Amino acid sequence: MEKQLLTKKIANRKSASLFIGLFLCGVFSLFSQEIILNKVVTESTLCNQFDVTLTVIGDPPPIAQEVVLVIDRSGSMGYDIPNDPNESIDYAKDAASAFVNNLFLPANNPTGANRVAVVSYSTSATLDIGLTGAAGKQAILDAIDDLVASGGTNIAGGLDVADTHLTNAGNFNCETARSILLLTDGVTNRRLNGVTTCSSNPTGPFPANNTACMNDAINEGIGAQTTTVLGEVYNQTIFSVGLFGGIDNSDGQIPATFTLDQIQNGGLYTTENAADLTAIYNQILGQLAFAAKDAIVTDMLGTGFQLVPGSISLPLEATYNNGTNTITWDLGNVSNETLTLEYTIEAFGMDSCGIQNSGMSQMTYENSECDPEVMPFPNPQVCVPCPVISDPTLDQIDCTNEVNYSATFNPGTCTPFSVAFEWEFFLDNVSVGTVAGTTMGDLSGTFVYTGGGSFDGDFRAELTYTGTYNNNCNLPPVMVDSNIQVYVPPTAPVSGGDQAECAAQPTIQTLTAMANVLPNQSVVWYDMPQNGNVVNPILNTIGSVTYYAETVDSISGCSSTSRTPVTLTLYNCAITIEKSATPDDPNNCNPVAPNESIAYTFTVTNQGDVAITGVEVNDPLIDPINPIPGPDSGDATNPGVLDVGEVWTYTASYTVTQADIVNGQVLNTATVDGSVTGSSASFNVNDDDSETVVLCQNAEISITKASTSATGNCINFEENDIIAYTFEVTNEGDVDITNVVVTDPVLGGVIAGPANGDINNDNILNVGEVWYYTANYAVTQEDVDNGSVVNIAEVNGNTALGAVNDPSNQVTVLICQAGDIALVKTNDQIPGQGNCVDLSEGDTVTYTFTVTNEGNLSIDNVVVTDPLAGLSAIAGPSGDTGADGILGLMEVWTYTATYVVTQADVDAGQITNQASVNGLAMNPANTPVSDLSGSTTTTDDATVIPICQNPAIAIVKTHNQNPTGGNNCIDLTVGQDIEYTFTVTNAGNVSLSAISVIDPLPGLSTITFVGGDADNDMELDLNETWVYTATYTVTQQDIDLGTITNQATATGTPPFGANVNDLSGSTASTDDPTIIEICTNLAIAIVKAASYDDGGDCSDPGELINYTFTVTNQGNVSLSNVVVTDPLLGGVVAGPDSGDTDGD
Repeated sequence: MEKQLLTKKIANRKSASLFIGLFLCGVFSLFSQEIILNKVVTESTLCNQFDVTLTVIGDPPPIAQEVVLVIDRSGSMGYDIPNDPNESIDYAKDAASAFVNNLFLPANNPTGANRVAVVSYSTSATLDIGLTGAAGKQAILDAIDDLVASGGTNIAGGLDVADTHLTNAGNFNCETARSILLLTDGVTNRRLNGVTTCSSNPTGPFPANNTACMNDAINEGIGAQTTTVLGEVYNQTIFSVGLFGGIDNSDGQIPATFTLDQIQNGGLYTTENAADLTAIYNQILGQLAFAAKDAIVTDMLGTGFQLVPGSISLPLEATYNNGTNTITWDLGNVSNETLTLEYTIEAFGMDSCGIQNSGMSQMTYENSECDPEVMPFPNPQVCVPCPVISDPTLDQIDCTNEVNYSATFNPGTCTPFSVAFEWEFFLDNVSVGTVAGTTMGDLSGTFVYTGGGSFDGDFRAELTYTGTYNNNCNLPPVMVDSNIQVYVPPTAPVSGGDQAECAAQPTIQTLTAMANVLPNQSVVWYDMPQNGNVVNPILNTIGSVTYYAETVDSISGCSSTSRTPVTLTLYNCAITIEKSATPDDPNNCNPVAPNESIAYTFTVTNQGDVAITGVEVNDPLIDPINPIPGPDSGDATNPGVLDVGEVWTYTASYTVTQADIVNGQVLNTATVDGSVTGSSASFNVNDDDSETVVLCQNAEISITKASTSATGNCINFEENDIIAYTFEVTNEGDVDITNVVVTDPVLGGVIAGPANGDINNDNILNVGEVWYYTANYAVTQEDVDNGSVVNIAEVNGNTALGAVNDPSNQVTVLICQAGDIALVKTNDQIPGQGNCVDLSEGDTVTYTFTVTNEGNLSIDNVVVTDPLAGLSAIAGPSGDTGADGILGLMEVWTYTATYVVTQADVDAGQITNQASVNGLAMNPANTPVSDLSGSTTTTDDATVIPICQNPAIAIVKTHNQNPTGGNNCIDLTVGQDIEYTFTVTNAGNVSLSAISVIDPLPGLSTITFVGGDADNDMELDLNETWVYTATYTVTQQDIDLGTITNQATATGTPPFGANVNDLSGSTASTDDPTIIEICTNLAIAIVKAASYDDGGDCSDPGELINYTFTVTNQGNVSLSNVVVTDPLLGGVVAGPDSGDTDGD
C-alpha cells in the first residue's frame, strides 16, 4: 500500500566510518592514489590499557566504469507527492540524468571508456538502452526521460535483465569496473516471470516469511554479484537505493529494506524524500572505483595483550578470535574513502611488562591491477608499567605492643611521574591504624598499638602503591600484605578445682592437681606461690597438700605473672547399703498378682572414719524422682549425720505391674549417697545393693468366631454373595501378648485388624483386653456346589513366655442348593408368508441347542440328545469358558446339528422333534438334572418347523398326428383313429394320491394308465411322471367342423386339504385345449342330362324335355344349403328328388 512521503531521512549502510569526496565543479572525483595504512596506539585512562586506531585510506586509480541504472517505473512511482508538483518518477529521472552527466565528465571519465545502460521495470523489465559511451549520452538521457510510471514492481526482472546485459555486453578485464545501481520505491510484488503476484505488505520475521517475489529478487541480486566469463569469475558491485516515502514503516519498509540489503554488496541507501535521490546517486558515484578489493585487515595482538570486551567500534565488520588472539576486520571493497576501526587492548601478566609490541597489523587485498597484495601497518611499541613491591617484613618487639615494618619498591622500566604509599595495619582483620607517605623512606617504620583491647592475635600489614605514568594515566593500585601473630603475657591457669576424695582400699589412689590453659600453652607446677621448686603435683597418701600452677606460652615463650593454687585431700571413708524384700522365696516363684505390693527394707551403715552428711537412699523402681523417706530408725546422735559406726534403717513398698509379671521378676537396685565433711572440702560416698523377686507367670490367648449367616438353616447364597464374620480375641493370661495375628485360610489368610478393642492403641493385647476383628467372604461357586462354607480361624501371638495360639470354633454356613438345567432348541429357518417355511426334499436344516445352568450348582456330564431320525451327530459344546466340562452358572453352552428334509416331512407339512439334556449337579450327592427342549428356558414345547405345502398337479395332452399340408392341418378321413397321450406330473411339493384323468370328448376310448408309478405306491411323487393313453375315431362331423377340440382334466388328492386338478395344456404350465386342425377340401359337382318325353332323340315343338341334375360332393366335408338353379327352367330347381340318404 502506497503512503504519503514522510519527512526527509537518508540512510547509508556501508563498512566505513568516514566518506571523503572531492568535487570538481560540484562533481565527485574518482581518482588519486591507492591505499594508505596507519595505526595509532595511545594510553587509555587506565595505565595497562591502550586505545588502538587503524585507518585505511583508499584513493582509486582511473579505470573505466560500466554502470547499469535499474530504475523502478511501477505505478506507485507516479503517485502525487503532497505539496510537491513533481512525482517520484520525476526525481528518479532527474537523479539518473545527473548521474549520467557526472559520469561522463572528463574528471570522472579520464579513460574515455565509461559506459551506461538503462533498465527499467514495472510488472516486467526492459532494456531501454544498452551500454553506451559518452558519445551517446543524449540517447541515454532520452531513454531516461521517456520512462512512464505504471504497473507492478518486479525487482527480480529488472536485475535479471541488467545482469544478462552486463554479462553479454560488458568488458571483463582488470581495467573495467561493472556496477548495477538499483532503485525501487517499495516491496517487490511480482515474481521473475512477471505473472505471479505476491503481497505488497508481507509480515515478518524475515527471511522466514519471505514472499516468493522477495526470494526471486534476492536470488537475482546475489547472482548478479558475480559473473563467469570464459571460465573466470568476475565481481560486480550492486548498490541498492530505497525510496520509502510512500510506504508505511510497519507495513512495507521492513521487508523492502530487508530485500534491498540482501541484494547489495556495495551499499544500501534509503530515504523517504524523493528529492534526496540526486545526492544519493552522487554519493554512489564516488564509490564506483576501488582502490582495493576483498580487503581483510588482521591485527595479531602481542604476547601478554588481549582485547577489552565490547571495545570494537564496528562489531558487524570486525571480530576477535580469543584462541588466536587476533582481530579480523573485513573491509570488502575500498573505494575513495577513509575507513577507521577503533578498539582497546589491555596488558595482563608479567609477559607484557615494559616496552612491548602491541600487535602486528596488516591488510590483505587485491590491488587495482587485480594482483594479490599484503601491506603491513606501522606497529608502534607501548610501555606497560609493572612496578614490583616486596611483601612487608613484620617483627613484634618482645611481647610488647610494638611492631617494626618494612618493604622494598622497584618502579620497573616505565618511570612513574609520582608515587604514593599507604600502610594499613589490622589486628584480627580489624583496622587499628594507617601510615601514608610519598617518599621511599615511607616504606619502613615502627607501629605502636594504642587500642583499648589486648594486643594479641593475627597482625597484618597492607602496603598499597599508587602512581601516575606518561600521560598521567592512573596505575591500578598495587597491594601487598604480610601477617604475623602478636602476643601478650598469658594469664594464670584456671584451677581444675581443689580435690577431696575418700581414699580407695586397699590401694590408695593418686590425686593429680589440674589446671587449664589455652591451646599452645602449658602449665608448670611449683610448691610455692612465688619462686619455689618445680614439682609433680600429686597426692597418694591420706592427708592434704597445696600446689601452684604457672602458664607458659609455647609460641612466645612468655609466662604468666601469677600462679594458681590447687589443694589435694584424701579421706578414709566408707558407707554400705543392704536391701531385702518380702515376699522373697529364693527357691520358687512368688505368686504376686498385679497391683499387689512387695515390702522392702534398706539398711545403711557408716563403715569409715569420718561422719557422713546428706545421706539419701534412692530406689528408682519405687520412686524414680524422690529419695526413700527416712531413716525410720538408727539416727541416735547428731540428727541428720550418719556417724561412724551408725546403722540406719529405711522401709518402702512397690506395687507390682503387669509389665513386671511379663518380665517374670522385679529387679531393682537401691543406692545410698552421702557427703563426707572435712576441714576444707566435702565429697560424695555411695554404695548400692540389688534385690530380685521372681514372679509367677501364665500366658494364654483365646479366639471365638461367629457369623450371622450361621443360622443352622440353608441360605440362598449365590456366587460373590458376602458372608460376614466376627472374631473375638481375648488375653486369658497375665502377660501381655504381642504380634497378635488372626488367620483364616478360607478368608485368604491374615485377617486385618483389630477393628476395635485395642484400648491404648499400642498393638499389644494387654491382659484382660478383648480385640474384635471383622472380615467378609465372597461365596464361590465351589461353596455353592459344596452346600456350605466351613472354616476355622486361628490366633497366634508372642509373649515373654513364648508363643501362644488358639484355634477358633468351627463356623458352618449352610447354602441352599438347587440344581437345574435348561435346553432351548432353535433352527435356522425363518417362516415367511403364511407362517411356514419353503422347504423341499434334500434341504438342510441347522438346529442349535442352547444349554444354560438355571440353578445354583455347577453341572458336569452334560449330554444333549435328540431322537429325530436322520439328525446328524450333535456337535459341541462351545461356550465352556473354562474348558473344564463343567457348566457354570454364567456359562451358555451351544450345540449344533443338521437335518436333511425328506419328502415325508414336506407331505407331513412340518418337522417336529424335541431334544433333551441331562447332567449331574456337582453337589456332594451328584443330583441328576435334565430338561426337555423348548422355545424358552422355562417351556418344554417341541420344536416345530411348519413347511409350506403347495399341492399342484399338471397334465399335458398330446396326439400322434402331424400336420401334412402347407396350412398346418392334418389330412384325416372319417373312421381314422387318433391316439391321445396324457402326461400327468406333480407340480407341487407334496405327494398326490387318487389320481384321475377325465376327458369329455365323445367317442374317446377309455383312458388307460400306461405307467410312471416308480415305487408302485399309487401316489404321484414329485419326481414321477404318469402316462395315460386313449384313442378317438374321426367322424364326418369332425371333418365338417375342421377341428377336433377337447381338453382333459387331471385330479389328485394331497395329504391335507382339498383335491387339486389341472386342465390339460400343451405344456405343464398352460391350460390350452388340444386342437387338431383337419385339412378341408370344399368341392361340389353337377351333371345335367336331358331326355324327351317321347323317348326320341330330338324334340318337337311343345314337347317336354326332362332334365336330370345329378349333384355330388367332390370334397371331404358335408355341404348344406345345396341349391340348383337353371334360368331356362325358371330359376331354382326343386329337389333333391333322391340321394339325401339320412334326410338331413
